[in-house]
Amino acid sequence: MSLIMLALLLAALWWNQLRNEEAIRQHTGQMLTASGNMNARTVDAWFERQRGTVQGWARLDVVEGRIRRMLTAPPGERVRLESELRELLDAFLPRTGYTGYAFLNAEGGVLLASNNECGARLSQIPPESRKRVLTGKPAVGFPRSGLARVEGQKSALFSAAPILGENGQSIGLLALAIDPAGDFTRMLRNSHFGDSGETYAVNAQGVIVSESRFGAKIGLRATAGKPVKSNAAALPLSTLAGRMVNERRDSEEFTPYADYRGVQVIGVARWLENSGVGIITEVDADEAYKAIAYTRWQAVLQSIVLVQLYCVLAAVIWGARHLIALREEKARQSESRMKGAIDAMPAPLLLYDHHDCLLAFNRAAEKAFEPIPDYLRIGKPLQEMVWESFATGRLSAGEGLDAAASYIKVQDFVMGRMEQGGAVDLITSDGRNFEVQRVETQGGAAFIFFDVTDRMRAQEEIRSANAELEKRVHERTLKLERANEELREMNEELQDAQAHLVQHETMASLGSMVAGIAHEINTPLGVCVTAASHFRESVNKLYGLFDEGVMTRSDFTKFQDLSLRTMEILERNLYRASQLVRSFKSVSADQIHEEIRAIDLGTYVEEVATTLEPMMKKGGHTLKVSIEASAELETYPGVIAQIISNLVANAVAHGFDERGGLIRVSLKNGGLNSLRLTVEDSGKGISPEVEKKMFEPFFTTKRKSGGTGLGLSTVFNLVVKQLGGRIDFRRSELGGARFDISLPLGMPGEVEIHRLEDTA
Repeated sequence: MSLIMLALLLAALWWNQLRNEEAIRQHTGQMLTASGNMNARTVDAWFERQRGTVQGWARLDVVEGRIRRMLTAPPGERVRLESELRELLDAFLPRTGYTGYAFLNAEGGVLLASNNECGARLSQIPPESRKRVLTGKPAVGFPRSGLARVEGQKSALFSAAPILGENGQSIGLLALAIDPAGDFTRMLRNSHFGDSGETYAVNAQGVIVSESRFGAKIGLRATAGKPVKSNAAALPLSTLAGRMVNERRDSEEFTPYADYRGVQVIGVARWLENSGVGIITEVDADEAYKAIAYTRWQAVLQSIVLVQLYCVLAAVIWGARHLIALREEKARQSESRMKGAIDAMPAPLLLYDHHDCLLAFNRAAEKAFEPIPDYLRIGKPLQEMVWESFATGRLSAGEGLDAAASYIKVQDFVMGRMEQGGAVDLITSDGRNFEVQRVETQGGAAFIFFDVTDRMRAQEEIRSANAELEKRVHERTLKLERANEELREMNEELQDAQAHLVQHETMASLGSMVAGIAHEINTPLGVCVTAASHFRESVNKLYGLFDEGVMTRSDFTKFQDLSLRTMEILERNLYRASQLVRSFKSVSADQIHEEIRAIDLGTYVEEVATTLEPMMKKGGHTLKVSIEASAELETYPGVIAQIISNLVANAVAHGFDERGGLIRVSLKNGGLNSLRLTVEDSGKGISPEVEKKMFEPFFTTKRKSGGTGLGLSTVFNLVVKQLGGRIDFRRSELGGARFDISLPLGMPGEVEIHRLEDTA
């Protein structure tokens, strides 16, 4: 039955397709017929314009008058008139698109013609056309020789009008030659139907008189569709064109046929009796009926889809039947597996249906409720089981509730009316604890009994252990609080001791600096005392010579020279002492008073280096200062001085085993709005083990020599915490240790230390 329905659907589909194809053919034929009619009217109007144009030329006085006089003038005058008329026509006719001209008398004799091949052909106007023109009707047609092209010559289409005499009778005719390859061909080429179609003209002899869009030249000929060889071509016109030429009537052909190119086309032919030509409008059948091909493919695809839908529907029906059978089998297997799964459960389980009647129970339930009471039978109501179990005292809800309250609580639970939780605790008459869980099923409920007697005992033991543990934790917490208090007090004492040691280090540094400065000042002051004593002796000697009256000009000149040298010595050494005192005053004041003030960092570094020169001379070392960049910033000058002093002192104490070492202090641009202060030496450097701990407080490698281990720790704290900078350690290119200190140009803040890898 289903196959019959499929066959009927396919038959209806293809019957509808045939109707669509016929409708498309009719619509295409109507459009092509309308296009052919329009093209025929366009060509007919063109011929009418040509008749009017030639009649206008024939009525011109300069033309008609000269012809009249030329017919009656003596031979000499006639030659002059012919020359004037030829000059006139040769000058103006080519501008209007005419390729030649000829004047014929009433008998067809040539009176005057253009000097070209077209003029000669105009003498071959058919007699019937000449007679018609002499009756006063202009005509447009073709000479008897046709329009076959000869290399280097032009084909002609004639347009003729009568020349009237004084009495109004025709005494001859004017014929003008038109090249069909001009307006005539262009007009037909622009009138094609569709992208592949063309429109062309055929004369009464079956010869194509317009050039084809597809390269075929004028001169193809056909008679009733049969090939007719000519001097131009041997290709036949189509059957449609031949029928139109032979029968001199309009013709249509919408069944594909071969045109003169051998291409399958359909077309419309219109015969213009007054002009003696036929207009053929053709288009490739593939383009005209491409909608038919599209609908056929569409019908094929619809047929395929229909068959596929039928197959899918058949497969669905078969699959549905097979699926129903599988589901029934699975239901039987599921029921069997559920029974096995229930019996395999270690916990007792009671299964009730949507009527709250007992549906099944497992083997564990049989053992738990032995002997099985009468209310635990298949089909017994749930409420009856609850009532009888509580009435007989086999179950109770515990929690210190009486029998009535226990019954109400359990009844609300089993009926699903409890708002919170899906379980309830029950106690059996023999003292066992059960946790009962209610699980909703499809249309019913399941109750699972979990024996939690052992768990309840374990929980009680855990509660007792937790209480004991909380008591011990409380006691330990009190002890830890007392220990933390003692540790806090010890930490405060340690910080005070550290601050005291740092202050001690600072004062010791200042003491050492004072001793060194005193030694440095003693040298220039001693020189000043010696110079002053010598100058005093020279003055006394000069006074003696003056008192004795023996002082000479030479003595006074020597005294003047001595005075100048003495003043220079005094001035130089006193300035040196003044510089030392000023540097010492600035640095010592900054180290004692930690206040922020604006300083020129480069100048201040040089002042601090000046105060360290005694230490360098004592150890036999050299201190070099290199200031490549500087800036004025607000900072702690004393902190800067202490950092430089500690790093230089650390280099002197730990970096050299012998005299003659080099310590270099430099200040450069550090980028990112900062300056970089570097202290490096040419000593033995710092080992990796020491490097890991060198910034820790109280770490020193010279504990026996009196080292406190606070030098580098103090530097780290001052740089990072007080100045907000960064201190980096690396191996110096001089061979020893190098410390790079990045000092921000803003207000001091705190940043983190970065240790770089060895870049030496």
